[in-house]
Amino acid sequence: MYGFAAALKTQTAWAFKEALRGIDVLVIDDLQFLRGKSSQAEFTHTLNALIDAGRQVVIAADRPPSDLEMLDERLRSRLSAGLVVELGV
Repeated sequence: MYGFAAALKTQTAWAFKEALRGIDVLVIDDLQFLRGKSSQAEFTHTLNALIDAGRQVVIAADRPPSDLEMLDERLRSRLSAGLVVELGV
């Protein structure tokens, strides 16, 4: 997430997005820290591109997608459409 935010700030987001969309598996931890409307929109586009291409996406957060109020409704909906599992500690 930090790399994505840094790419947006340094105007290298296009190259970052293209590299990211070419991977086979994306693993994101701490999604609850994704802030900003433009960051969330770009992440949603990347997520959709990966899913549409049949790639695997694993996302972790401290609560289920429906409880991540800071995220855009479209992103929460997209995340909730997948397998949501609570892991006990």
